[in-house]
Amino acid sequence: MVEIYINLGIVFGLIFFGYLSGSYLEKRHFARIEEREQQCANVLVTQLVTFPGGVAPDLAPRMYASESVIASDYFKSFLSGIRKFFGGEMGSYLPLLERARREAQVRIVEAAHKDGYDAVCNLRFENVDIGGATNPRRRAVTVGILASGTAYTRPPA
Repeated sequence: MVEIYINLGIVFGLIFFGYLSGSYLEKRHFARIEEREQQCANVLVTQLVTFPGGVAPDLAPRMYASESVIASDYFKSFLSGIRKFFGGEMGSYLPLLERARREAQVRIVEAAHKDGYDAVCNLRFENVDIGGATNPRRRAVTVGILASGTAYTRPPA
């Protein structure tokens, strides 16, 4: 009987450790993304297909692409397994999608800003199946986002 309690303690201890470490790493990643977004806050980002306000003639528009793949922690995978059994929205994966999307976007904005552009338009996101969601034998849950956008320089006001 004691062995059962020890085994259960180990399992729940690992789940709790997964929760603590996953939460810490997720918060730290969100904080780093926020800092990087603030550094490029002067870059206009839109999903409009054309250049709103026109293009300055000094620098030709350029297309940028970025990928971001974020893996799930053990606790999120455990919760999603329970949710999958009963059905419903897997809310534990929503932060993964947000992190991957924001990471891909900030990479494009940083690259454009570094090259002298001050705006990005036609920003598009595409989900990518990296973790093998179509293959039930794969256990790794990952979220992949491919982003693309056109950087340009706005004309002076």
